[in-house]
Amino acid sequence: MSIPEKVYRIAKGRLAELRDRLDALDAETADRLNARANAHAELADSLRPPDMPGYAEQHQQTNSQRERISDSNPLPASRSNDTPLPGTLAYHLRMLGLPRDADMAAATVAYRRLLEKANPALFPDDPVSSSKAQEIRTKIETSYKAIREELDATVKRFDRLEFDSPSKKP
Repeated sequence: MSIPEKVYRIAKGRLAELRDRLDALDAETADRLNARANAHAELADSLRPPDMPGYAEQHQQTNSQRERISDSNPLPASRSNDTPLPGTLAYHLRMLGLPRDADMAAATVAYRRLLEKANPALFPDDPVSSSKAQEIRTKIETSYKAIREELDATVKRFDRLEFDSPSKKP
């Protein structure tokens, strides 16, 4: 086996590991959102007054629906509170494999390291792997952009900066 083939196999293995980690995070997030929706439905059911016509029939129906959903998609008890919601800083930090108290320098290092692993140019002969790498790269870039907007003071300052438009002379 030649050296380029070995490098290709290593890169492909690393890409698979990265994709598995991102898929697991997406699945945990979906589970958490499902649990939150079930909790909201249960709260709405408990707050509805029982003297409304048809309440008992509707209440039984929503309970059976909730049980069917929870049986088909159970939440792991140890991970339900650890999974951050999408769009939060904790979610984006976790996408880059960083702890919640990470700073901007650590985020930049992790971002660059992950971009090297998810480089589509590593898979010139395999369009499937190349497209997966591009998809992962897009998720990584989105998370880094969100982290940068939140943690980098320079970005915040320039976002607030306003430029005067040149005045038009008659």
